[in-house]
Amino acid sequence: MLNHTFFYPNTHPMNFKTYSLIFGFGFLCYCSQAQIIKQAVSAKKGLGIKVDGKLDDWKASDWKDDKVTRLSYALANDDKYLYLAIRKDKNAIKINKGGLSFILVDGKNELNFTYPMVESGKVEQDLISLRGIPSIQDSVISVYNEYGINAAMVSETETDGPVYTMEFAIPFKNIQEVIPAQLKVLNFIIRLKGNNNSAMARLLSSSTMDNQSLIRKEDLIDLFSVTEMKGIYQIVIKSK
Repeated sequence: MLNHTFFYPNTHPMNFKTYSLIFGFGFLCYCSQAQIIKQAVSAKKGLGIKVDGKLDDWKASDWKDDKVTRLSYALANDDKYLYLAIRKDKNAIKINKGGLSFILVDGKNELNFTYPMVESGKVEQDLISLRGIPSIQDSVISVYNEYGINAAMVSETETDGPVYTMEFAIPFKNIQEVIPAQLKVLNFIIRLKGNNNSAMARLLSSSTMDNQSLIRKEDLIDLFSVTEMKGIYQIVIKSK
């Protein structure tokens, strides 16, 4: 079992003036379609990774940047776990609006891990929402669970605003309940749901807000849109 320390994410709420600016636009119908990026991730040994959200177990060369989700990510594995690390320093508050979903896909089968869980606007920092694992009947589990599924997050404030760093560890025994053990690659999706208000996203896209607005137009559109990227991870097989 991995040791892990959970850090409560600091919130960075918008003030009343900001909300007035946003909702003063009104609502129109808008169907957001996330842009998809397909890119391979170089595999590496994941030995020694501690799931605490601090990212000090990862090297600079491990990281990939994604322009659509506006975050950096890294993947690794050892014999027992698949690891995911996330760093989001652009519009990081979006994670507190809908969590971050890490989805493993094999044909029509999906394993979906969402952390933190956001329910009725409340960030449940000690809960993971999951779908698709036959042996786990609960759709919500604690970060302190008997299954070996781990997640942790750290929130810090830098010059340009909040930065969220996250780590996941998912046992291969759970993955292999759905995805065949002999597969050497995993197809994955990283998704940020945000506020998921397509009407607001479309209206913001068509507005004439300038760069001097209280919050950057790009960030507002991002906050109300679902964004995701797709990738392929090559599993490292331990040499005998």
